[in-house]
Amino acid sequence: MSIAAAGSASGLVNAFFSCPMELVKIRLQNQREGGIKKPGVPLYKGPLDCIRQIYIRNGIRGYYRGLGCTIIRETPSYGAYFASYELLCRLMIPPGEESAEPSPKLLFAGGAAGVVAWLSTYPFDVVKTRLQSVEHEVNPRYRNTMHCLREIVRHEGWRVLFSGWGATAIRAFPTNAATFYAVAFAKRWLS
Repeated sequence: MSIAAAGSASGLVNAFFSCPMELVKIRLQNQREGGIKKPGVPLYKGPLDCIRQIYIRNGIRGYYRGLGCTIIRETPSYGAYFASYELLCRLMIPPGEESAEPSPKLLFAGGAAGVVAWLSTYPFDVVKTRLQSVEHEVNPRYRNTMHCLREIVRHEGWRVLFSGWGATAIRAFPTNAATFYAVAFAKRWLS
C-alpha cells in the first residue's frame, strides 16, 4: 500500500510539470483542425511560438488549462504503475531471487505495469486532451473536467473514452518494460 501511495504522490507532483508540456504538445498536434483562422494553415510556427501565444492570451495560468484533469489522470495512474510493478515482481520472482536482476520476468512486469497504469485512468486522458485542445481554446464547450466527461459520454457514447487505448497499450508495454529493465541494469552496474 505504501508503494501505491508513494507512486500516487509522485503522480500528483508530476501533473504540475506535465500539464504545460502536454498542453503545448496537444496544441501543436491539432492546430489545423476545426478551420480555425485559415483552414490548413498552422496556428503556431513551432513549440516556442505556441508557448509565447499561450502566454500572451492567458499568462502563466494559460499553461495550466486542464490541470485538474491532469491531476485526476496522473495521481492514481502512478500509484497503479508502481504498485502493479511491485506486485508482479513479487508474484513472478521467487523468494530469495534478486528482483533487481535484469530478466525477462522484469521486462514483463515493467511492460504490464505500464499497461495497467494507462488502463486505470485512460478516459481522463481523453477528457484532458479535449480540454487542452486548440478548438476548446477558441470555442470553449466545457466548463470543467466533469462537464467535459458528461458531454462526451452524452454525445459520443462511453466507448469514445477508450478510443486510441489499444495503440497506447501497444506503446506502453515496450517503453515501460525498457524503463524498468534499464533501472535494474543501472542499479546492478552501479553497485
